Amino acid sequence: MKKNKNTTKEIILICSAVLIVALGAYYYLHRPAGNQIACTQEALLCPDGSYVARHGAQCAFDACPAGTFSGELRQAENGFKLIMESPAEGTEVTYALPLRIDPAEAPLELVGQKVDVSGTFTEGNTLQVEQLEVSSGTVDRGTVGVGKTVFINGVRITLNGIVGDSRCPVGVQCIQAGSVTANVTLKSDTDSETRDINSGTPSVPFDSFLISLERVTPSRKAGSEPDAQEYSLTFRVVSSSETVTLASELAKCLPMSDWASKERCDALLAHITDFDTCVSAGFPVLESNPPQCQVLDGKTFTESLSR
Repeated sequence: MKKNKNTTKEIILICSAVLIVALGAYYYLHRPAGNQIACTQEALLCPDGSYVARHGAQCAFDACPAGTFSGELRQAENGFKLIMESPAEGTEVTYALPLRIDPAEAPLELVGQKVDVSGTFTEGNTLQVEQLEVSSGTVDRGTVGVGKTVFINGVRITLNGIVGDSRCPVGVQCIQAGSVTANVTLKSDTDSETRDINSGTPSVPFDSFLISLERVTPSRKAGSEPDAQEYSLTFRVVSSSETVTLASELAKCLPMSDWASKERCDALLAHITDFDTCVSAGFPVLESNPPQCQVLDGKTFTESLSR
C-alpha cells in the first residue's frame, strides 16, 4: 500500500515537471522578438470601411488604404477634417477624417463646402492630402429614391415610401397645387425617428436639424400615376440654428422657371392665407394704414381692423 502511494507521488511530480517544461517552451517560442512590444488589441475604422490594428515599437495604427473621399470640409483644432458618412453601420452616422494640408495651401475659402480629397495615409486614418477639389452637389441637399438611403449634412434619410401625392397634374388647372407626403426614417449620431414629411411644409425639426422636402420627380400626368419606384425626392437638411422661413424658401424657388420649382412655390404659398400667416412666414410689413404684409410674388394681406 505504501509502495502505491510513492508511485502516485512520483507520477504527480513527473507530470508537474513536464507541464512546467511545456509552459517554458511555449513562452520561449512565443516571446517578443528583440524590442518588439505586445500592443493592445484595438481596431481603427478606416474611411473605406476596413479596419487597421496597432503594430511596431510605438504601437501605432497601420495606415488605412488610400482612396478618394467626399464630404464637408471643416476646420479642426490642428488643421482640417472631412465630415463624411460613416462607412460602418452602427450608432454613429458621421465620420470625421483628419486631414493634413500644407499651410500654404490651406483652403479656407472651401470650409463648409462639399469637396473631394485624395492622398496618402501616413499613420492610422490621418490623410496627407495631395489633391483637393470642389465636389458636385451641396452639403445640405441630396436626392433619394424609394427604398434607398442618402446622407445629407449629418443625417441619414431612408425613403420608405410615398404616402400620398395630391399634386396638380401637368397641363391641368387646379385650385390648389397639392403636395407629396413621404414616409422616411431619419438617423443622426444621437437620434432616430420614422415619420411623414410633406412637400408643402417649410421644414420639420429632427434632433438639432431642420429637414424639408424641396423637390419631387416625376411630375404627375393626367390619367396616370407615377409608379412608386419612379419617385425621386430631394431633401434639404440644415442646422436648427439656421433660420429657415417660408420667405427664405420662396426666395429660392420664385426666380426659377422650371415646373418643379413652381410646384414647390405653389405649395408654400398655399400656407399663407392672411396677415398673420404672412408675418409669421417672415415677410415684411409695409408702412401703410392699415398695415399690410407683402409676399414676394407681390400679393398683400391687410391686417384686420377688428384686432
